[in-house]
Amino acid sequence: MVIGSQITLGQTQYDASVGIQDYSVYSTDSLGRTYLNQRDYADRAEVGLWITNSMVDIVRRKLAEVSGVMSLWDLNNAGSDYDSLRIYGFFESFDIINPGPSISKCLLTIRGTT
Repeated sequence: MVIGSQITLGQTQYDASVGIQDYSVYSTDSLGRTYLNQRDYADRAEVGLWITNSMVDIVRRKLAEVSGVMSLWDLNNAGSDYDSLRIYGFFESFDIINPGPSISKCLLTIRGTT
């Protein structure tokens, strides 16, 4: 269950990148033996969104409003249902690129929690 408002920012592009940030620590001694201290990891994603130019200011304002706020990011488009594209976390950065008269691209980096 999620409580809060839902906002659609745009359509996720097909080249979404998802992965994890591993917080495990390793060390190697003078004899070449490596020791690993397994720790938590956090989900992460880097995605491009297609947004109409009429939404550029709205998207920028909405992202600024949730700066530093934990949110559920569902990066699935209609017709897709990947758990790896659902991340509870915050956006680390975003850039909006306006390449043409009607469509812009928003590059968004999401970082999950451990």
